[in-house]
Amino acid sequence: MKLRACLIGAPKCGKSHFIGLLKDHTYHTYRSTIGVDFCSYKIDKNSINIWDTAGSTDYSSITYNFIRNVNLLLCMYKDEESARWIQHYLNTHDIENIDKIVFIYKTNAYNIDTDIEHYSIRCTFSKKSAKECIDFIFKINKKETHRSYCFW
Repeated sequence: MKLRACLIGAPKCGKSHFIGLLKDHTYHTYRSTIGVDFCSYKIDKNSINIWDTAGSTDYSSITYNFIRNVNLLLCMYKDEESARWIQHYLNTHDIENIDKIVFIYKTNAYNIDTDIEHYSIRCTFSKKSAKECIDFIFKINKKETHRSYCFW
């Protein structure tokens, strides 16, 4: 199975840290993402390509192009304020092409209103927890092993 996903969330909510855990990187200082970063993660015959987008509104026109061209949206939040950021984003952007949304949260799950099929999973931002999130994403998409995802 090959999946293509886009990771969105408010600035400083842990998106790049999550990607770094999948890449086995150790972060010592915070650096904001400029535009978009990329991660490819593989387990056996399963792979997921994740576009890590900047949370800053300065890059919204760039990052939106990546969101328009994937079918799986990963929405990360760490608190109520960043959950409201996600809700605002979903309400103000055209996401009709998205088949599924996975909400990844740090401590408390918040109700984010969407008509799109969605799931939630807690991530403690440890290497083990990040990999469990990816396993969960593969599990909920296992029926789509023969589906092609178009990116650009």
